[in-house]
Amino acid sequence: MNSELIGNKKIAEALKRLVVNQSVPQSMIFSGPAGIGKKLFARNLAAALICRSKNNGEACNQCSPCQRINNAQLTHSGEKAEDFDRVFFTSHPDFGLILPHKRMIRVEAIRSLEQEVNFRPFEADCRVFIIDDADRMNTQAANALLKTLEEPPSYAYLILITSRFDSLLPTIVSRCQAIRFGAIQRTEIQKYLTEKAGYSAEDAAKIAEFSDGSLADALRVDPESLEKDYALIRNALESAIFKGSILEGLNLIEKVSAGEAEDFDLFLTQLEQVLGRLLESHILQSGSANLSPNNRFSLNSDRLNQIIFEIESLRANLSVNLNRKVAGASLFVKISELSEINRN
Repeated sequence: MNSELIGNKKIAEALKRLVVNQSVPQSMIFSGPAGIGKKLFARNLAAALICRSKNNGEACNQCSPCQRINNAQLTHSGEKAEDFDRVFFTSHPDFGLILPHKRMIRVEAIRSLEQEVNFRPFEADCRVFIIDDADRMNTQAANALLKTLEEPPSYAYLILITSRFDSLLPTIVSRCQAIRFGAIQRTEIQKYLTEKAGYSAEDAAKIAEFSDGSLADALRVDPESLEKDYALIRNALESAIFKGSILEGLNLIEKVSAGEAEDFDLFLTQLEQVLGRLLESHILQSGSANLSPNNRFSLNSDRLNQIIFEIESLRANLSVNLNRKVAGASLFVKISELSEINRN
C-alpha cells in the first residue's frame, strides 16, 4: 500500500482484491468524513489500474505511469470560474480530475468529462477520472453526469469523492458502488504526525486527540494555539447557551472570518467538536444532559441536533459567495435562541 495512505486498511485490502480479480466497478463513490484521505485512496486505485507492473493488486510505484500519477497535483489554484470548466489532466493523459470552483462543480466541467470519457485510452488499458467533492454538483451538473454513468465505456472508471453522501442525487447513488470510509484511528494520526510530519510526541498526541479522525484537520492545527482556540470556542458556546450572550461568539467570528475559507471550515468542525465534548462532559458529571449549573437548562438531543444542523447548513452554504462574518454571527444568534427556549 502507498505509504501516504493511513487508516481504512480493510478498504485498502478490498480494493486490492478488486484489482486482482479485474472486478473494479466502473462507477464508484468514496464517501466518509472530510480529511481522511479518500482522494489519495482514489489516486492509489488509479495507479493500480494503470500500472504496467502491478503486483497482487497494487501499483509498483516505480514505472513511469505510477510516478506520473503519484506526483499528480490533486488541487488547482485558478481564480477564474472558466478555468474549472474542464477535466484537469495530470502528466498522464489517462488520469484526470474534476475539481470544484469555490465549492461548486460547474456543469461545463461535467460536459467536458462526458466528452473525455468517450476517448479511448492514450497510453494505458483504461482511463480513470476522479470527481472531487461530487456533492458540490448543482442539479444541472448532476443530471449531466447521469448520462455518463448510465453507459460508461468498458475502459473508463469514475470515482466520486464526497464527505456529504446524503447530498448526492439518489439517481447517481443508484448507479455507483458506494464505499464508505471511516475516521482514522487516533493512534494512526499520532504516528503519522511524529514519523512523517516531524511533530514531537507530546504535540502529536494533543493534536490527534482533537482531530476527530481527520488527518487534514490535524495537519492544519497549530499545536501551540490549540488549547487556547478550543477554550475560546468553549467559552463562546457556554455564554450563548447558558447566558444568552453572543458577544464572545461575535468576537470569535470576526477573528476567524478574516482568514481563508478553509480556516472557517476548520472552525466549524472545531465548533461541533467542542459542542459534543461540552455535552459529554456534563452528562458524565451529572448523569444527564442537563447543562445548566443551576439545573434549569437541559440541552436535549433535539435541540443539540438542531444546533448541529445549523452548523452543517452554514458549512454547506460556504459553496456560495457567503459573507462568513454575517453568517457566523447569525449562527450564534440561532444557538442563543435555541437555548433560550429552556432558560425561561
